[in-house]
Amino acid sequence: MRMRNIVLAIIASMIAIPSLAAPLSAEQNGDQKKRYVFTVDGTKCTSREVVSGKVRDCAAVPDAGRAATTLEPLGIQHLALKDASGKTLFVYHTVTDSWFPAESIVPRGRFKPTAWIVVGLYFLFMVGMAWWFIRKKKTADDYLRGGGKIPWYVAGVSIFATMLSSITFLAVPTLAYLSDWRYFPLAICTILIIPLVTGCYLPFFRRLKVTSAYEYLERRFNLGTRLFGSAAFVVFMVSRVAVVTLLPALALNAATGISVDMCIVVCGAATIVYCSLGGLEAVVWSDFVQGIVLLGGALAMLLTLVARTDGGLSGVWSLAQASGKNVMWDFRWDLAEPCLWVILVQGIVMNLCSYTSDQCVIQRYMSVKDEPAARRSIWFNGALCICASFIFYGLGTVLWTHYKCHPEMLDVAMPKADSILPVFMATELPPWMAGLVIAAVFAATISTLSANLSSASTAIVADFIARFRPSIPPERQIRCGQVCTVVCGLLGVVCALVLSRMQTHALFDNFQELISTLTAGLMALFFIGVFMPRVKGIAAVTGLAANYVVCFAFKYASIPFTSHLHPFLVGGIGFVVCVAVAWVLSFLLPEKGRDLSGLTLKTLVRD
Repeated sequence: MRMRNIVLAIIASMIAIPSLAAPLSAEQNGDQKKRYVFTVDGTKCTSREVVSGKVRDCAAVPDAGRAATTLEPLGIQHLALKDASGKTLFVYHTVTDSWFPAESIVPRGRFKPTAWIVVGLYFLFMVGMAWWFIRKKKTADDYLRGGGKIPWYVAGVSIFATMLSSITFLAVPTLAYLSDWRYFPLAICTILIIPLVTGCYLPFFRRLKVTSAYEYLERRFNLGTRLFGSAAFVVFMVSRVAVVTLLPALALNAATGISVDMCIVVCGAATIVYCSLGGLEAVVWSDFVQGIVLLGGALAMLLTLVARTDGGLSGVWSLAQASGKNVMWDFRWDLAEPCLWVILVQGIVMNLCSYTSDQCVIQRYMSVKDEPAARRSIWFNGALCICASFIFYGLGTVLWTHYKCHPEMLDVAMPKADSILPVFMATELPPWMAGLVIAAVFAATISTLSANLSSASTAIVADFIARFRPSIPPERQIRCGQVCTVVCGLLGVVCALVLSRMQTHALFDNFQELISTLTAGLMALFFIGVFMPRVKGIAAVTGLAANYVVCFAFKYASIPFTSHLHPFLVGGIGFVVCVAVAWVLSFLLPEKGRDLSGLTLKTLVRD
């Protein structure tokens, strides 16, 4: 299965549109593209992937299924064998390759009052935390940078919670449930790039004492580069607020019945209140709590599912191994598929973007007291990412083994593939545990939203307001930060409400590709600034423009060889183009007179 990215694989690959053909067959489509044709001949069932033409034998149809006369798609992951009267005899689950009698289907459950009490208590706790930070007196440095007094372990958990949004909480288990562990090396890349970040990038941001990461771009290159980088980041954050709010709302709506609009408004309002009034300190400490709740909820579900799978842990391993669900290393040299080499390129680019040019992350390791504390926070975050990845991928695998053993337990009317976790919560978890996990989903959503809003408001205040009005009093800076947080939050919520009324699958896919392209360019600017002292402003900006041309050409132009490259490679190619063009132009367009002391790796080592 060719996947454009992780989310596309989850959201798009299992959408079913009914279509009948003779002999007894049913087609499943994904985003209007035919993916599979299932055919039943007697007791033999086969599936054929439309794009590749690959054919495989499915589980044998039960003998009683011979009386069937029609095969129809049922929901997004099931097929129904019906007799001449239209009665469903057997149901086939396409993901776990299992048949079961129609009468054994377990009715869909709903969330119990106990679950909502747990969720309500969680929100009351978050309101209390917001009140605690509101009542504390804050300087502008406290509001925008946490005053440099955040403990390193709290900052580490905050970075972790910011990086793992509710989309990750829902998407990664669904990915492992639908396929395997092939994307796990993305987490390993976090550990691989940390020595580079702590050894080369962290000293710059700590030494320069920047409030916004983009201050460095002005000192190293020019004002225009700083303003462009900061403005682009703010647009990214508002867009991300919309998507991060919308997608979990769709999944929670499928499981709980709460309207999508209500989920969006509640999450948005709660985040705006404590983020705008409490500042970065409130955001970081709430991230700390939410990160613990997120991991606790996922771990509780993992242990519950292992216990419910036939044979326990050994049964999970045997079933997964027999069906190829635990494949992690794909050493094929096929740049059109998500093999190991493609995943490593994406993982390195994605993590370098986050840790070297994303204000959300940089703001957190600037909130601790000194450089050793910042270094410990980044390493602690890396360890948490590895542990969390094992939990989330394992959760997806045991979801598959559980429904392989008990296919009748899965809701045949599940509206979308990444509703699998919320549906499992509503149907099979004890009410108190379901409430804990729902709180974890809300926690993941709010932690990401708060990070986005806090970072966006900091960038606006530092790069635009304080930059052009340096005499503005600290009290006014705090007020401006609060207003910017509210405005960015409201824009994000409005965009989420608009997106909820549109076809979100394609929009989200396009959003991911656009963000990957633009953030790779910003990452290249920081890389050039640190490692290439010869390159000055004009050459760097020209390289950035070349990056955009190449990346958008890959997406929109009809270039023959690009159709054989996985989209994960585009960000890496754009990065190389930006660096190469800037380096070449530094010889053709030499710029004189800029003081680079303390702004490049060469001067840092000399000092």
